[in-house]
Amino acid sequence: MNIEKDLPPRLGTLTFHGPLSEARAARLIERVAATGPADVLDIGCGWGELLLRVLDAAPGARGIGIDINAEDLARGRKLAGARGLADRVEFVEESALGTERGPVDAILCLGSSQALCDPDLPHDPAAALRELRRLVRPGGRVVLGEGFWEQTPSEAELARMWPGASSSDHMSLGALVDLAIESGFRPAWIETASTDEWEEFESGYRYDTEVWLAAHPDHPLAAETRERVDRQRSTWVNGYRGVLGITYLSGARPTRAGRHGTRLRPGAHSGQASRPRPRRPLGSGVTPPAPGPGARSGQVSRPRPPAPAPAHHCLPAPSAARPGAERCSTRKRSPSPAGASVPAHRVNTSSSQWRGSIASAEATTPSRRASRACRATASATASPGGTPSPSPVLRRVAAPGADAAAGPSPYARPVQCCTTGRPKSFTMPWKPGPQRKAFMPSGAAQR
Repeated sequence: MNIEKDLPPRLGTLTFHGPLSEARAARLIERVAATGPADVLDIGCGWGELLLRVLDAAPGARGIGIDINAEDLARGRKLAGARGLADRVEFVEESALGTERGPVDAILCLGSSQALCDPDLPHDPAAALRELRRLVRPGGRVVLGEGFWEQTPSEAELARMWPGASSSDHMSLGALVDLAIESGFRPAWIETASTDEWEEFESGYRYDTEVWLAAHPDHPLAAETRERVDRQRSTWVNGYRGVLGITYLSGARPTRAGRHGTRLRPGAHSGQASRPRPRRPLGSGVTPPAPGPGARSGQVSRPRPPAPAPAHHCLPAPSAARPGAERCSTRKRSPSPAGASVPAHRVNTSSSQWRGSIASAEATTPSRRASRACRATASATASPGGTPSPSPVLRRVAAPGADAAAGPSPYARPVQCCTTGRPKSFTMPWKPGPQRKAFMPSGAAQR
């Protein structure tokens, strides 16, 4: 008996080295090939079946598969030669820990993230995700096949799994997805292996060996092989079946990533989230207005509303039947602070009548042409004494009933009618504060 020739076969029935159906593999390959990658890296590739199919779907891509099993790599080279892909793929026997095979446009890492972690430390998915982010280019794609707990295992279930099994060996699916986002990936597609895929993989993993044991019961390696296969089957059937799952995360690395993979706007620092700038919708066929004076590039001036017709400046003449009717407000006047001087060009705009007459004409009317015309008319009209008034339109006069010896009241505000030229006297309350608005006299500079 030739012992070396009659060795038990290894995984000859399996197409993929994991619980992956043909239909799911086709969808994974389609999403990766749609990005048009120039180079693809398969970490823990085995015999590289998925890598070869991606290269076949993306004709312009080249691939590299790394693994530490020489037998699987030799099988992969044979498959590549049979499919005419030998010149576009390279199978390398080396460790993936700290590999310098990146950066690449696409990475396949199905069930082999432990190859990116320190073997002397517990498996750390966060460390594997950091390595994947380092190896993929911005805007690239990563397909990660990672185990997760479908439900928290009990102590009895852990005891029936692999030696030293612990609940900290894997995470829940939600925690794993959150970790991928925190590591700088966007989970474009999330899917998990079904029960049928698990059963096909687990049965196919031992099928050739079971057939060999039935045909060679007295082989020198039969007892050892039988014990190994029985142990593997028991850990699945009595241990992690229905408890351990595997998810296939198709992740995308943003082109410029800040915190949690958020894309940054140009000039933003890391951690400063980008916020889309609102755009003003334009009507069909409307030409955007030109930028105003001093506007930055790309800044559009807001169109001004049409100017209303100029209003008449003057207040109605005081009624002789009502003493003090010339006052435009019935509110009690606030006393002026002691020693405070009131500028002649300052008036209060809190009165509705005053705001509707003089303040609206001079301060809020967009058309200044009418305001300048009214001031010119008023200044050119003769004063009550018969001489032209060189002073501004507003002048201080004594308030009605005020003592002439006390001097002019700071509350008196006379104005000349811009139409008739006759003077009109009225009083306005004034109180200091930041809400005062200025009424510019005719001789003051206008903005």
